[in-house]
Amino acid sequence: MTVAALWVFVGAGCGSSVWQKSFAYEPGRVAATPTASVVVREAPWDRVGPALAAERERIAQSDTHRDDWPAEQARANDAALLKSLQLPADAGEMTLLGRSSFKTTHQPDPAGADLSKFAESVGADYAIWSRRLLGKADTVEREPVQQDRWRWEPIWDADRNRFVYVRRWDTDTAWVPVVVKKDEVRWVVFYVKRGG
Repeated sequence: MTVAALWVFVGAGCGSSVWQKSFAYEPGRVAATPTASVVVREAPWDRVGPALAAERERIAQSDTHRDDWPAEQARANDAALLKSLQLPADAGEMTLLGRSSFKTTHQPDPAGADLSKFAESVGADYAIWSRRLLGKADTVEREPVQQDRWRWEPIWDADRNRFVYVRRWDTDTAWVPVVVKKDEVRWVVFYVKRGG
């Protein structure tokens, strides 16, 4: 295991984020040297979606498994994806390290520290994210329900030198699972490094 891979395993393994849990390296890629800062920004789904659909088509049409593509075929595929990300340099000057891809009804924050820290740990200079609304999905959430009830409370009785139990009327909160409909969103993040 390389030092960079060990750093990712040990350093980034604490408290996995949704970005880390769904991450996969591109075929043939491994962890790069961690970077000090990452540019995190959005690419429009109108560009990213068609690029991903074209990639799926290339994979389906190939007689060779994606993991076994020759270097020039893999590089051409990456270049087509990188072009959709609106990077500030030519796609030939960039390397696609990997990507995170997931669906969720919760709203992760790409501007938060989790994404940039994880991108730094894999050696990315850019973390380019995009998202698409898929529609409504059922999700289970816990909601508080107030209930009034009698309860027994231990009180220290100094005269008797022991606890006595006193019955009290009290309000209690119970957390009840409830099925609600929420927007389901597909997220994809591309981790890109300058250089080949």
